[in-house]
Order: sequence, then structure tokens, then C-alpha cells
Amino acid sequence: MATQNVYQATSPPRKQRAGGLYHRLQRVLCSRFFSESSRSIPRPETELLVETALEIINNSNDKNALIADIGTGSGCIAISLAKHLPDAVVFASDISCQALQLAEQNARFNQVTHRVMFFAGDLMAPLATQVDMIVSNPPYISRPELIAGSMMPEVQQYEPRLALNGGLDGLTILRGLLSQAVDKLKPNGSLLVEIGSEQGQAVTQLAQTHFPSANIQIKKDLAGLDRLLIIRN
Repeated sequence: MATQNVYQATSPPRKQRAGGLYHRLQRVLCSRFFSESSRSIPRPETELLVETALEIINNSNDKNALIADIGTGSGCIAISLAKHLPDAVVFASDISCQALQLAEQNARFNQVTHRVMFFAGDLMAPLATQVDMIVSNPPYISRPELIAGSMMPEVQQYEPRLALNGGLDGLTILRGLLSQAVDKLKPNGSLLVEIGSEQGQAVTQLAQTHFPSANIQIKKDLAGLDRLLIIRN
């Protein structure tokens, strides 16, 4: 599939927009970050993914890492990693060109456009090279949960369904991600994926199917819930 570079000179959205939200994540995430009601909104749980990714890269001997952020949404993960890893290059993909335009705005605002490259496409289809690390916060809410509307109010009200719908069991996108990651992850590479709080066991089994020789770990969040799949190749 041909990749589509969506770098375009645009100004950041205003703090207040019709139907929009302004969000700022602190600590390890972007120093300032813009989002809209129609785009994926990062939540505090995502800090665990970024913190773990930074820890793995900083403890490695390869500071010139190639990183792929799959389903980048507003770009916060990719941009945060680029800001904290000055020698790394980050590829960021999303199926939504509108989301990518907002992600580019955030990259420009945070002054990392020279090291974050955005591409439109489904999961890792736009990725033409192997990478040292794959990170992703994919849709993982099951269809019954979506129908029941059992998510947190800020998720239910503002997140687009495309950014939430993980299929019948919440793992449809993850299956595709793991299948493609087998060929895209370098030897000794790492894959980090945010997951649902009750998906640890099922996700571990899926990971073992695609990466039978890898070190697989489920990391819990501060509430003691399953939150992050870590695969060390």
C-alpha cells in the first residue's frame, strides 16, 4: 500500500472550538497537547506506555532507535517519545487522515516535525522498514461494551467510535497488529500495547501465538489493573 505523507503547514487549533476540547497531559507526555472531540483523546493510563517505552530505550545501547506508533490518533505518544528521545526517529500511522492532520499540528507545536513522520494507512501497512520498537494504544473496547455505553463519561461523550471499537471481544485490532508486527519488529525489539483492564490473560495467549520465543509481560497500572502488554523479542 502506498504511504501518504500528511505534513502540511497548519496552525494549532484554538483552546476553545465549537464542539472541541482542549487537553494537556503533564509529566512524561507532551508539554502541550491539543485535541478535538472528533479525535482520540489521550488518557492518564497512556503515561504508563510512554514511561515504559522510555525506560526500555534508555536502558538499551541503541539511542538511535526507530519507533513506530500505530494508530497514533492525536499523536501524543509519538510526539512524547520524540521529545524525550532526541536521537530517535518515530513513524506514526493512522487510518484517519483527519486525525493525522491534528497529530501534525501537535508535532509542529512541540517542535518535533523533523523526527516524527506521519503516514496514512491501516495499522503497519505504511511501514516500509523494520523498527526497534512498536507502540500502540489501539481500540480495545468490545462491541457489547460500546452498545451498553459502560465507558467513562469523557470516553463515551467525546471519543469517536473508530478509536474505541475493538470488535466483538475487543481484541480484533490487536490480532491484526500482532500478526503484522512479526515481520516489522527487529530481533531484540520491543512491542508495547495498551490493553483493557480485564484482557491480560487473553492478550498473553495471543502474544504467545505470534511470538512464541519472546518474553511476554502484562504490566499493571496504578490501580492494579491489567494495562500494558510488553513483548521483548
